[in-house]
Amino acid sequence: MKDKGHIIIHLEELLHQANMSKLQFSYKADIVPNQVTAYCRNQRQKLDINILTRMCDVLGCSIGDLIEYIPPEN
Repeated sequence: MKDKGHIIIHLEELLHQANMSKLQFSYKADIVPNQVTAYCRNQRQKLDINILTRMCDVLGCSIGDLIEYIPPEN
């Protein structure tokens, strides 16, 4: 299968910048702690737009701050 690039989620870095724990964030964003951990580890295969919206709202960031597309290496 041809490499199509990938998405990186910068949640761990943004939480660090906000001085917020994963547990605090999960309560504020109303996201199950296991999901927060999975997003921090970039272990999500499908992204939920509602969860991403809540993440941006709690962190006060844009979607471009949260996710990044990495193009394939040629």
